[in-house]
Amino acid sequence: MLFEGRKYSIKSKDYAEALRKGIEQLLTDDETLIGFYKTTNKLTYYITIQKAGTIEFQQFRLSTHKAKYSFYSNRTFLMPSNRHFSELAIEIREYLDRAAWYMFKYEYYFTLKVLQMTDRRRMGFYIENLFDVFEGSQGKMVFYQKHKTWKDNSMRVVNESLQQQLRALFAQGLLSSYPSQGDFEVYITLAGRVLLEENESAYLEEFKQDLKKVKWIDIEVPVKEETKDFQ
Repeated sequence: MLFEGRKYSIKSKDYAEALRKGIEQLLTDDETLIGFYKTTNKLTYYITIQKAGTIEFQQFRLSTHKAKYSFYSNRTFLMPSNRHFSELAIEIREYLDRAAWYMFKYEYYFTLKVLQMTDRRRMGFYIENLFDVFEGSQGKMVFYQKHKTWKDNSMRVVNESLQQQLRALFAQGLLSSYPSQGDFEVYITLAGRVLLEENESAYLEEFKQDLKKVKWIDIEVPVKEETKDFQ
C-alpha cells in the first residue's frame, strides 16, 4: 500500500500509523474511529466507527486476503502492495455513505455483558462443529453453553432468543471463536469490548435490573420495544 507516494512494509509500525491516520482523515465530523485492531500476523485490520451521540456503528475489514468464513458479513477491503491509499479511501468513504449502519441496541449490550460474566460462573459458549460448519462455511451456526461444573461435561443448546443475538454479533465481528477440543469456543472481540465501553452509560442501569432475572442455565435475552424495528 502506498501512502502519499511512500511505501511501507505491511507489518511495520509506520504502515499501521499511516493507515490509521488515513482512515481518521476520511471520516466526517460526526464519525469517530473507536476501534483499530490488527491481527497477530499483521496482515488484517479491523476498523470500528461510531456516530457521535448515537448507537449507530460500522465495522469493516482491511486485509491482504478475503475473510476465511462466510459467517463474517462485514465488508472486506483488499490492500494489495501496489495500491495507493487515496484510491482505497474513496472506496471506503463511498461505502460508509451508502451502507446501512448497525445499531448497538440493548439486546447486543445485554448479550455481551452476560458473556463477560460467564468465566466467573465457570461457563462457556461454543459452536459445535459436527457438520464441519466452519470448514465449509455452510449450514447454520448453532450455539451451545457448557457449565464446567456439569458432571457429564455435556453441552446444551442455548435459548432461541440468545441464539439470534449470538449469530448477529458473530456476523458483525463483535464475537469470534477459537478451536477448543473439537468445538469452537466463543469470545468477545476487541470491537465488541470497545462498543460495550462506549455505550455503558446508556444501558448499564437497565442491565442491572435485568440481571436479577437471569436464569443462567437457560439465558433469555429481553427484547425492548424501542429496538424491535432494528431486528
